Amino acid sequence: MVILIRGLCAVAAAATASLLAVMAIDATVTIFSSWPRWVLTFSAVAATAVAAVWFLARPLARSFTMAGIARAIEARHPELQERISSAVELMSSNESEEFRGSRVLIDALVQEACRDVSAVAPRREVTLRSVRPFFYSAVAFIVVLAGLLVLWPRTTSFLLERAVAPYMNLANVQAADMKIRAYAVGQEGEATSGDLVVQEGQRIAVEVEVSNRRVNNVEFRIAGDTRESVQDMRAVEGGSASVKRFSFTYPGAAEPALSKSFRYRIRGGDAISQYFSVMVVPARRFPRWT
Repeated sequence: MVILIRGLCAVAAAATASLLAVMAIDATVTIFSSWPRWVLTFSAVAATAVAAVWFLARPLARSFTMAGIARAIEARHPELQERISSAVELMSSNESEEFRGSRVLIDALVQEACRDVSAVAPRREVTLRSVRPFFYSAVAFIVVLAGLLVLWPRTTSFLLERAVAPYMNLANVQAADMKIRAYAVGQEGEATSGDLVVQEGQRIAVEVEVSNRRVNNVEFRIAGDTRESVQDMRAVEGGSASVKRFSFTYPGAAEPALSKSFRYRIRGGDAISQYFSVMVVPARRFPRWT
């Protein structure tokens, strides 16, 4: 029971601490690609697995012999002078009597060992004292995570989701400073938060409002097979004193209009949005009336 409780507390502490570390790194470091998120998540899983093997599976797989238990008791009670372990080893030995020694002496040793054992209380020898450091560590890390969820529920739950699900298409936490509006050129009234379905031959316009006044450059990043193509968005006058506005039209007036679907995301300073999809569908064909 002691080994089980201690191991579970160690695993809980390792798992919570690893998650907090991943969340802290994600909140302070700008991550562009998905593979660093996978590395962070797998590192947290690996740390938890190591704790489970070292503090739970390994101790539970250990075999406890009578002689080993006797030696463990005598380590805490040197006044027993190894009488218990000697009696156990002699009684369990398969050697002949001439090698073990006199039967009378062995019986006398066993009687003394029995008197010694009668004064040993198992619950006093095997206590939960060794569990306390692991229990306190687990409680401390869990309290920190719970406190963050209470004080900053939206940000903490978002970072937690990014930590446990690196495969999800999510913005980073700094992207809360950006507000994105996208629409097909000429259809401003049908703006969306980023994803679009447009007809072949149209162009799209993207407008971004950034509440971080230190951001002076916003990028329109189109996903490619191996790397992203990056184009700067144009700063737009207007807005409040605390908000900067940027706009971008894709493709430009000198470029061919859209002919295939693509994905894009927006970067402004340390803020990186999720990937948005632009689906290009064939233009509608209308029948000719004569």
